[in-house]
Amino acid sequence: MATLVRGKIGYALGGGGARGMSHIGVIKVLEEHGLFPEVIAGTSIGALVGALYAWGLKTSEIEQWALGVDWKRMALLVDPGLSVSGLIHGKRITSMLKSLLGDVTFSDLKLGFACVATDILNGQEVVLDSGPVIKAVRASISVPGILTPVKVGGRYLVDGGLVNEVPVSTCRHMGAEYVVGVNVVPGPAGMLQESKSKRPPTLVKVLSQSLLIAGHRAAMQNMEDADLAISPAVGRIGFFQFDKAAEAIVAGEEAARHALDQAGISHG
Repeated sequence: MATLVRGKIGYALGGGGARGMSHIGVIKVLEEHGLFPEVIAGTSIGALVGALYAWGLKTSEIEQWALGVDWKRMALLVDPGLSVSGLIHGKRITSMLKSLLGDVTFSDLKLGFACVATDILNGQEVVLDSGPVIKAVRASISVPGILTPVKVGGRYLVDGGLVNEVPVSTCRHMGAEYVVGVNVVPGPAGMLQESKSKRPPTLVKVLSQSLLIAGHRAAMQNMEDADLAISPAVGRIGFFQFDKAAEAIVAGEEAARHALDQAGISHG
């Protein structure tokens, strides 16, 4: 018997670097099944995809953007500096976000939306839901040590994954009665394929894997309160491998279809 979803629907889109491109595939399938959100909460890459969707871009347009970027030339977005708080200032990344979103504010968005960030000085979770969207997204995606923190309201903010990897709780606070939680951080078993190399891991690998191991545990706790939990199989995609966007999107589609089938939610 097909399950009928009632109430205000929310998407909680988690962080996980390039693996988060799978959010696009997940959303595409959710739409096919008639699950359209009224609110979206995003962490890190989930904040970026969520902002584009909340602004009113169609899933096909977001997918076209993700597949159209020459991710092999991501170095063009890197503006290294002498800052002691991060390797990359992020001005060019901000320019890219502006090309996608313009000067949009939260009040301009078509859907309720919130970004999750972390106050790096006191470890507190900060939910951003007013003011310029670009600044909020830039704060949420600021991987510690890589991107410089963003100063918002006197606070220095970094990646929200440190405190709320999959912001299901944020969706609840926004009034969502049925929350779809999407985790894109693979567990240790999902990363076995990557770990078969006999060569010692690089510094970047050590840092990113450390974040992922801790992030997966946090994500699983966050997902416990989701009504529908979706975890795409993206362990073979590296944290910075945005050139594998097509693979990630397909993984998102497959995971969403499986989760919806298991939940008994029929095609819309």
